[in-house]
Amino acid sequence: MIENDPPPRPKRIDYPDSRSYHRAYEGWRVKYDPKRKAASQARARAYQEKHRERLLADKKAQYAAEPEKFKARQAQWRDGNRDRLQARDRRRYREKPGVFRLSRPAIKRASPPWLTADHWLAMSSLYQEAMRLTEETGELHTVDHIWPLKGRRSCGLHVPWNLQILLHADNMKKGRKEPD
Repeated sequence: MIENDPPPRPKRIDYPDSRSYHRAYEGWRVKYDPKRKAASQARARAYQEKHRERLLADKKAQYAAEPEKFKARQAQWRDGNRDRLQARDRRRYREKPGVFRLSRPAIKRASPPWLTADHWLAMSSLYQEAMRLTEETGELHTVDHIWPLKGRRSCGLHVPWNLQILLHADNMKKGRKEPD
């Protein structure tokens, strides 16, 4: 079998009853026939949009009943898909470097509410400059907080004047050290 070929069609003899065979056959047809796959996905999207509230309520009830089961499933998926998650994170960082980094709770808490659009633009340009330097030199550059967000004696803010671009290795050496 060539790598791109679909698996063989299910055979009736492999299933105990006709219902399970037809379910497997329909699943096979939906998955490996492009026309059927697109139509099936469109039907699923339409159903989900129509019954969104009920589906969300059902999912919340299932989670409330067995939260450990859901957490275990999520952890298992994350462990099996680390490369996909890293690729997603890299893509998000390339698209919106400042915004992607701001999704971390510590940075959100350290961002004062009085920051203006110019401040956010300045911070975003620092993240873009770090990316540009990384691409130019081939060495990873990161944006560092001069006064760490979680320092040993004090905490800094996520503001433009508290940010600097450092080589990643230097940033790791610096760690949570505060300026003298």
